[in-house]
Amino acid sequence: MNDDSARRDTGPGEVDELKEWVRDFLAEPHDDLGREGSVCPFIEPALRAETLLVETAEYDADNGWHGLADTMRTQLDSYANRSWPEGKKSISSLVTVLLGMPDHHGPLLDEAQRRVKGEAVRRGLMIGQFHPRCPEPSVWNSSFKVSRAPQPAFAVRRMALHDIL
Repeated sequence: MNDDSARRDTGPGEVDELKEWVRDFLAEPHDDLGREGSVCPFIEPALRAETLLVETAEYDADNGWHGLADTMRTQLDSYANRSWPEGKKSISSLVTVLLGMPDHHGPLLDEAQRRVKGEAVRRGLMIGQFHPRCPEPSVWNSSFKVSRAPQPAFAVRRMALHDIL
């Protein structure tokens, strides 16, 4: 995974913990997933191609979900305007770790994602949220909460045929 955090202060502990979760959970199969393959089928190709970038953003509790939605929109623009390696645009991802966000503010991240998702889809992009209490289930097993991460974050990537589900 590449780090591209030049424009924001990096929280090395939070970023490292999330990177470990990506490698050890998202990029691996899981018995509760309800299908074959890794938890996120997009992660392993992005890791191999070194097109999974991680940035950080400071969470501002005073701005609630509105501030999170603004951060998401900024990162949608950053993703769309980035020069990805030739032939690897379709497997590129941008993960943003939200520094300083308490676990109990996770529902605000869920709300921001819900409100920004339509904008992302209209641009041919997907945006997903992750946090310790995320209620987002696996498509194949509704009791398996696939988006529970050790740190609050969100990811942007290109839409794929699988996203129709």
